[in-house]
This record gives sequence, structure tokens and C-alpha cells, in this order.
Amino acid sequence: MSRILLHILAFCIPLQIMAQVDVIGENKFKLSIEGHTLKIPYYSNVSIYNPNTTISKAVIVIHGTNRNAGRYFETVMGAADLRPEESANTVIVSPQFLKEEDVVANKLDDEHLFWSGGGWKNGGGSKMTETLKRPKSVSSYVVLDSLVNQLKTNFPSLKSLVITGHSAGGQVINRYAATTEITNIFPEDFNLSFVVANPSSYVYLDTKRYIKGRGFVVPGGCKAYNDWKFGLDGLLDYPKSKGIANIRKNLSQRKVVYLAGSNDNDPEARYLDTSCNANLQGKHRLERAQNYFTYRINYYGPEILNKISFHVVPEVGHSSKGIYTSNVGLDVIFGP
Repeated sequence: MSRILLHILAFCIPLQIMAQVDVIGENKFKLSIEGHTLKIPYYSNVSIYNPNTTISKAVIVIHGTNRNAGRYFETVMGAADLRPEESANTVIVSPQFLKEEDVVANKLDDEHLFWSGGGWKNGGGSKMTETLKRPKSVSSYVVLDSLVNQLKTNFPSLKSLVITGHSAGGQVINRYAATTEITNIFPEDFNLSFVVANPSSYVYLDTKRYIKGRGFVVPGGCKAYNDWKFGLDGLLDYPKSKGIANIRKNLSQRKVVYLAGSNDNDPEARYLDTSCNANLQGKHRLERAQNYFTYRINYYGPEILNKISFHVVPEVGHSSKGIYTSNVGLDVIFGP
């Protein structure tokens, strides 16, 4: 079946029928953890295992709920073609976080990691079952830490890194930017940025949410609205190991760009998180992005604008291609 036909079918098949990913990345990123080799698929335009002194830029892009890493890779490669001078000597990597049904349907070996549907998005540990035994559970954020370290090791001329994700991938990057300590392996003059595009929800740093007419206040009506991944209560192992104080400190220091499509404003959009916890952040993705950016300023003060920025991409809805190939998308990924 052709790749084009697969993409057409992805839009036509109902959500409940589209159980597993259509294509698994042929490249495998391997992690050695306590003597065990574990791996996930990935796509890349350059081998990440061969040392290369010509690579000066890197882009890591995280897929959405459908785990279609190949499509995201193609999208960012297409964006790179629009900025050939700025994207020269750039490695583009798209890791693929699998679910159990992906492993089963594609008959993958016992070294492949897999997560629950929401687990990889919030830094949860990989799963293991009676039929799919694994020696270790690994946070999806540990995988990203290892991938970043791999790029630094084999590309010694690396000067900049953009870690980005759209939709569910945007959720990953929002929370990963708040929790990872991998930034410490780079020198102070290294250009590292996190680009968060069109996620359904964000991690808040205290119990306040925006209520129209009242500003940022402690809301009522949702019992667990501040649990991780929406807030800092009930932390999973990875964020818990960093500590709440460090998470708050991290987001005061990280360079983060928030992108939202001007037309991503449907409160009944497909894949939109409509739980009470998410709805407290806004009616739709655009409003949630606007509220969160305002919250960041409210929480840290206007000086945070030296680290963060927010851009509404005109005439774009919930589209990774629309976001990444827009002028502002190209600027923040490859440089103006």
C-alpha cells in the first residue's frame, strides 16, 4: 500500500478502528539500562550513530496521538526544504513512541518499548505485560534525555538544538521542558529551545487557573484538576525525581516558544482533551495557549518574556504542516 494511500486512510478511518500505527520506523534508537538493551523506532535524515563534525544544528520532533512519526519527519523535512540555507548541516530526528497494539501487530521483538496511550505523553514509564515481558520500565522522558545525549556525543560541532512537538507531541515538550535536566550537558552559549505547538493542555505550576472576570484564582468543580499532567500534585516518577522546586526553577530558565493556530478554536475538535481538568485551562486549544502564556507572565513576572514567546499562526488550524511551514514556524525551527 502506498504511503499516500495510508495517509488518506488515516483521515477516513474512525478513531476507534485505527488501533495501531501503519508504519514503524526502520531505524532503532537503543538504550542500555542496567545491562539491558531496549529500543524505540525513529526517523532521521542523518545517522545518529556515526560521528559527524559537519552537523551544527539538530531538530527533534515529537509526533501526535496517532504516533505517526514518519509523517512528522516528512513534515519537518519539507519545512527544511523551504529554508535550505538555514537548515543546512541539520540533523532532523523523529522518535516513535509505541503502544502495545503496535508491537503486537508489527511482530516487534522483545527489546521494543511501548507505553499506554497517555503514558508517553506525560513522561510515564513504559509498560510490560504477561505476554510482552520487558526487563525495565523506562520513562518516555528518559528516552528523550538519552536521545539528546546521543546527538551531543556524535555531533561535536552542534551549536543549536530545537526540541518540538505538535498536539500530543506539544504536550510532551511542554512538560519535558519543565522537568528535564539534560540542558546541563551543554555549555552556557549553546542555543537550546523548546517549541510547543497546539497541545490540548499544559502543566501549571500552582493551583490557580484563569477564570473569566476573576483572573487567576483557585477554581472549584474539579477534584483532581491539579494532578500531573495538568499540575504538580501526584507526580509520576520522572518529574518527582526532579522535585517541584526544580520544575518551577526550570521553567524560569528555559527558552520556550508557544505556537497556536488561529483556527484551532473548536471546543469539540477531534482528539481535544475535554476532561474537566483540561477545560479549566480554556474552551479550546487556542484559548488554552493564550491563557497559559498569560499565566506564565503572571506567575514569573514580565521578566520571563526574556525567555518565552507566543505566536498565533494566522489561518492555521490543528495542523502540524501548517504550523511548521508557516513563516514563524520556520523562524523558530531553523532561524530567521
